[in-house]
Amino acid sequence: MPLTNVANAQTTQITLNGVNGSTNFAIPMSVLIGDTNGNGTMNASDLSQTKSGVGHAVDGTNFRSDVNANGYIDVVDVSIAKSSVGTGLP
Repeated sequence: MPLTNVANAQTTQITLNGVNGSTNFAIPMSVLIGDTNGNGTMNASDLSQTKSGVGHAVDGTNFRSDVNANGYIDVVDVSIAKSSVGTGLP
């Protein structure tokens, strides 16, 4: 499901309508660019994790370090992550 105009450092609700024929579910989805460990804050440990992934193929263990989701981890991912240090989810 493509999402557009979702800002960084926020949690939004995704509603699934008609689950099992009748029930609707609202699921929270958080967006925090560069938060590679998923703890809700973007800090030096996330940046370090991204830096250590530079040059590695993206797989199921390091996909979060591919910050721009282009299929490989490189200095662009590090730059994006670096610009997000200090942000966090409300």
